[in-house]
Amino acid sequence: MVLRFFIFAAAFLISCTSEERDSVCDEKSIYYNGCVGGISSSSGGNVPSSSSKSVSHPSYITHSDPVPYGDQIYQTIFIGTQIWMARNLNYNKSGSKCYGEGIGGVSADSIAKNCERYGRLYNWETARTACPDGWHLPSDTEWEELVNFVGYSTVAAGTQLKAESGWNSDDDNGQDWYGFAAMPGGYGTADGIFAGEGYYAGWWSSTAEEQSRAHHRSILSRTSGNDNTIINKDSYEKSSLCSVRCVKGY
Repeated sequence: MVLRFFIFAAAFLISCTSEERDSVCDEKSIYYNGCVGGISSSSGGNVPSSSSKSVSHPSYITHSDPVPYGDQIYQTIFIGTQIWMARNLNYNKSGSKCYGEGIGGVSADSIAKNCERYGRLYNWETARTACPDGWHLPSDTEWEELVNFVGYSTVAAGTQLKAESGWNSDDDNGQDWYGFAAMPGGYGTADGIFAGEGYYAGWWSSTAEEQSRAHHRSILSRTSGNDNTIINKDSYEKSSLCSVRCVKGY
């Protein structure tokens, strides 16, 4: 199983005066103008100064309107010029499962808790149409925009997007600067195998690689033997079950 896992897992624009850039502007200006103290506006607002890099948990979280969908309400967040849901999709649709669903000996209560904690896992075809109206499964380009925006500092992108708790060790927990709160919900296979809970977070991209495979992003834990601070880009079989994180359309 471990070997299989390693193979599987290997703005509205707000203007600010120069004086304001030296102090504090509206929260959304963090993303658009870089005019909060300690963030340089010379690079479009995406590069913290050396003083801000030393802050363990900058207040970069800015919420957008919550989205009701199915029997859930999803908080939403600004990251750069994008708006993301603040947790994985938990919408019951044919072609999706909770982690552990269908495995003998796993209680219905445990399975339901997995869905509440991690969201559901979807095959790629289901993932493409699982998000609510006005939202969609992010393309590889949209994932790349996210990674580039949060990966500007000395703290790697994976660390910035991981939840502050819920991973298999304190060393694997993240800083969650933007409210993305990436949780290690694992993955599933077409033949009913589940693995990775606690040390693997992975999300579909809408971009297909070939007829049977599609692009995918993941964050791993140190226990997996990989760098746990980065966001990996790879491709999986479309029949695999992975998490979905919806992004708002324009």
